[in-house]
Amino acid sequence: MLLYLLLLLIPAMMIGCGLRWRRKPPKYPKHQDTVFGGIFFIDYRTEWAMKSIETWNYSHICYGRMMLPIGIVAMVFSIVGIILLPLMTAAKWLIVMDIIGISIPYFSIEKKLKQNFDQKGRWKEGL
Repeated sequence: MLLYLLLLLIPAMMIGCGLRWRRKPPKYPKHQDTVFGGIFFIDYRTEWAMKSIETWNYSHICYGRMMLPIGIVAMVFSIVGIILLPLMTAAKWLIVMDIIGISIPYFSIEKKLKQNFDQKGRWKEGL
C-alpha cells in the first residue's frame, strides 16, 4: 500500500508545483552557493535561472505552466499502471516516466531564458 502512495507522490508534486509556480514562484535563494538555499528546496536551479530574480521568476513560472499538464498526464498513467501492471513492473516504468516528465521542460525553458535575457540576467531590449 505504501508503494502505491509513493508512486502517486511524484505526479502529485508535479501538479502541486505546477499550480503554485505558474502564479507564485518560490523565493529567490539568499544563499545561492548552498544546495538547500532555504527550508523548501524544490525549485528549478540552473545557471541561467540563478542569474537574477527576473530569470528566477521567469523560469519557475514557465516550469509551472509546463509541469501542470505533464503532472496530470503522469498521474493518469500512474493510476492506470498501478491498476493494470504488477506492482514492481509498474514501479520501474512509472519512476522512469516521472524522471522523463520532470526533465522535459528543461530544454525549452533554458532556450527561452537565453532568448529573453542577457548574460547578466536582465531582460533583453526590445522584448
